[in-house]
Order: sequence, then structure tokens, then C-alpha cells
Amino acid sequence: MTRDELFQELEKATLYVMKGMHKQMPKSDCSPAQSHMLMILDAGEPTTVKELATRLDVTSGATTQHIEELERMGLATRKPHPDDRRKVVVTLTRRGHSTAKATLKYKRQMLNELFADLSDDELATLVTLLQKACRKYQPKED
Repeated sequence: MTRDELFQELEKATLYVMKGMHKQMPKSDCSPAQSHMLMILDAGEPTTVKELATRLDVTSGATTQHIEELERMGLATRKPHPDDRRKVVVTLTRRGHSTAKATLKYKRQMLNELFADLSDDELATLVTLLQKACRKYQPKED
């Protein structure tokens, strides 16, 4: 196969993975971006809007819109930062934590099904190659 043909196959495979995961995802009012935000917040300590935007690699304005929607759904809250009154800290509600855990469980199950035919070594190789290919698009660590 030529490089262009390989890229086409990669594009198709990526599309199938994304479609399959979203099609079978449990019914939720959260967008994929909001689900990702929930999982980031669930995995760590309360964080500011700016820190969250940096982790998501989106603008603070877009992050604020998602947070407002998560608040409306009862999944997140914003509170004044304990040390800096100019900042706001975002935390998950109990419902937000349970939604994040359910989403993560679902994603792990889907990935286990998707890659069931790969050995652990093959999966490790795939992850290494994808990380290498995506390195230039990953946010810079401070």
C-alpha cells in the first residue's frame, strides 16, 4: 500500500472507532467534550477554568460554556478559589462523579472489546506509535 492509501485506511479506522463508541454510548446529555471534562475533573483535585482549558487544549470561553452546561445538569459547581479571589475553582457534584465513573467504565469496556484480538505487546506497540505520531499536537507540559 502507498502512504496515501495507508492514511485513508487510518482515517476510516478512526472514524469507525469514534462512530462505534458514540453510537453505543449510554444515553447522556453530555457532549463528548463535556464527558472528557468530567473525567479530567473526576481524576484530580478541583481546578480552575484556565487550568481545565489548558488540559483540554481549548479556549477559556469554550471551557466556561461547557462548565455552565454541566452546572445546569447538576454535574459540576464553581466556587471562589480559596487563595485567589480572581479565580474560580471547578468541582464535580456527587452526580458528576458518578457520571464520570460510568463514562470511564463504558469507554474501558468498549476499548477492551475493540482491541480484544490484540496481544498486550501489540496494544503497547499501537499506543507507542500513536503517541509518537501525535506528539506535536499534545499540549506542552509546564
